[in-house]
Amino acid sequence: MSATFYRDLPAAPTFASAVDNNSYSPLPNDWNVLVAAVRCTETAVEQGRYRDVNAVAVACIAAMRNGFSCHEFPAVFGGDVVTFCVPESALENARALLLECQQLAQREFDLDLRIGGVPVTLLRELGTDVKVGHFRTAEGKTQVIVTGEGINAAKDLVKGSHQFLIQRSRSSLKANFAGFQSRFSEIPASGAENVSLLIRALDPSELERTLAYAHMLQLIESIYGETDSHHPVDAQGPRSGISPEALRNEARICNPGFNRIGKAIHVLSVLPQVATRAGVHNTEGRDDLVKPQVRDLSNWRGFDGQLRMVITGNTEQRAKLRGRLSELHNSARIAFGMHASNSSLITSIVGERSVDCVHFVDGGAGGYALASIEMKAQLRTLEARQQQVDAEVGESLAGELRHQTANFRKASEAVNEVRPAIAPFATQEIRQERLVGTRS
Repeated sequence: MSATFYRDLPAAPTFASAVDNNSYSPLPNDWNVLVAAVRCTETAVEQGRYRDVNAVAVACIAAMRNGFSCHEFPAVFGGDVVTFCVPESALENARALLLECQQLAQREFDLDLRIGGVPVTLLRELGTDVKVGHFRTAEGKTQVIVTGEGINAAKDLVKGSHQFLIQRSRSSLKANFAGFQSRFSEIPASGAENVSLLIRALDPSELERTLAYAHMLQLIESIYGETDSHHPVDAQGPRSGISPEALRNEARICNPGFNRIGKAIHVLSVLPQVATRAGVHNTEGRDDLVKPQVRDLSNWRGFDGQLRMVITGNTEQRAKLRGRLSELHNSARIAFGMHASNSSLITSIVGERSVDCVHFVDGGAGGYALASIEMKAQLRTLEARQQQVDAEVGESLAGELRHQTANFRKASEAVNEVRPAIAPFATQEIRQERLVGTRS
């Protein structure tokens, strides 16, 4: 029952309704949170290699999806980081798959993929929790949502401590990256610009955080309009052509290792398909996934302990949104990150049926990775501010304690000064009380 926990969860009807706290269920105690994060992504962005970062992240999802075809486990894409939730029964196989993904990242892309895992029981001992759910998207497909401060704690532990890194696995399971596709050039924004947006609510109460996220969604719609207005993929599908660089990445992942001939054959085999239509095809090459379906099956917003979205609009809308978010940040309610570009990236995992496909959307020129840098800087600023406040409060309390101690010392000295004078009276009163007690 634990292994099928996620699959058996009821799905919320919409993304907005999924924000409701009642849509989540706590992970069973025998589950684990696994994290795969590409390191030094800012350097990769500066080198113009953010597409490589996206490719490695989606390759991790493809490997896990193919490795556990009989079960579906939660996975959340975040541009340069992916989080998974897996039961203990699948842990060794998951470790083996992620270790191969780590080798792929290093060998094919010269990227350092940090992989690690944290048991849910440990996260709960630390006072945090992880809850999961999913919501229904187009064509009956569901998409995962993960909430609770435990998911952020797991990321911090994996990124900050060698203790939680995956070093080896007892499983001999081999990674299979079938279905990975990277064929589009960068997709021009359907509006004037695309914004990669991250928002983390900081209220101490889970209910307050839930209400904060609901308010954020309402705020975005009030500025950018309803979902169709700010969806980053054009209603007619991606307006883009073939990208030789993207095709090379696909060949590297689908034919890992030193098999250059296999990589070349892969490119030659798919080139006629994408040359006739700048779209995506299933693993059998049938052109039954037309471009408008890319929009319906795109993963352009998600939730993994923080709200993440790629939205399209104009600079005035972005300025208005930043102003409102900055007000909430200044009151220590949220931390956020925004990165604007004129394009987005789409990296796909496809199956034999269109409903089995998912197209991961990230903003161009750094996307989520650069938005994350801004959000982390805000979190550090808030932490430093809190430490300063704590120090000031501590000093104030210490001063008050010193003042009270001094007053007590003065009072004690005053009592000592008058004690000789009142001692005879006190002694006489005690004698009288004893005398009265004896007579009675």
